[in-house]
Parts: sequence; structure tokens; C-alpha cells
Amino acid sequence: MEFNQISRSKLLPVLAASGFSIVEEYDNVLRFRSATVELSVSYNVLDRTASLDVGRVGGFLYPVDDDVIKNVFGSHIKIEKVTMEVFVHHVVLFLKGDGSAILRGDREALGQIERFVEDKSESYTAKIVQQQTLTEVDKAWLNGRYADVVRLMGKLKIDELPSSYQLKYKMAVQRK
Repeated sequence: MEFNQISRSKLLPVLAASGFSIVEEYDNVLRFRSATVELSVSYNVLDRTASLDVGRVGGFLYPVDDDVIKNVFGSHIKIEKVTMEVFVHHVVLFLKGDGSAILRGDREALGQIERFVEDKSESYTAKIVQQQTLTEVDKAWLNGRYADVVRLMGKLKIDELPSSYQLKYKMAVQRK
């Protein structure tokens, strides 16, 4: 059975009962809308992954993954790394249970999703920037550019770095 057919037969009745209708449909993508909420489900046939995205009508859609389901809604339902059939079934279970606030357009629940996803994104970006900065610190250290080490590490939270970098910083301050 194809993804759209499974989603129409299993998910649409649950969504329609809460005032949702299909507003867009493509191969392996369905977008639903109620008066206040948009919801999208999709399936990538190449890597066999499915996704659920939700948001306010006219706003940005945020990805709902296992982390969001667990940390925002306190549910242990898994929608990642499952077959398309299990994905649709678990989305239905989630929306009927712990995620029912999404169907109601609950502003607090939607706001919690937005904040959680944005915080996770900021944290991920900060880790990438930190790693890039530490790579530059290592290069500067190897080339004896201690002033650059101090300048670069000044951008980071030194007390949260591994002790080897804290030591490099102290030594670079003395040598610059």
C-alpha cells in the first residue's frame, strides 16, 4: 500500500473528526489544515523515513520527532526509524492520546513545540560553531599564534570546555 493511501485511510478520519481537511497532496506528502493548525505527513522513499510537521495556520511548520513527542508531550510513542505503516499508526495513536492538544489547536502545546525545536536547533548550531572554533584554536596553537588562541577561545564558554582546552587557554594567556 502506498503512503498517501495509508494516510488517507488511517489518519484522515482522525483529523477530519477534529475539523481538518486535505489542502495539498503530492506523491508521499499530505498536508492537512483546520481553522488553526496545519499538519503535514510525508515519506521519503529513498531513505525510507517519514516525518510529521505541525504549526499554526499561516506560520512555520515544526518537525515533530521522537524527542518532541517525549520531551514536550511525555509520550513514548516512536515515529522515527519505523516502517511507513507503523509511522502512520503511531501518529494516529499519538494524536488521539498525548498529542491531542495539537488537534485542538492548543496555543500552549504549539508554543512548546516551537520553543523545543528552536532551542534544539540553537544548541546544535552552537555545537557546530564551537567545534569549528576549536579547530581554529588547534591550528593557532600548533603555529604558536597564542594571541589568536586567546581571541578565539574568548568567544567560547571556557569553563565548559574539556580541561585540555582550558589548559591551552591559560598557557596561551601567559605566552601571548
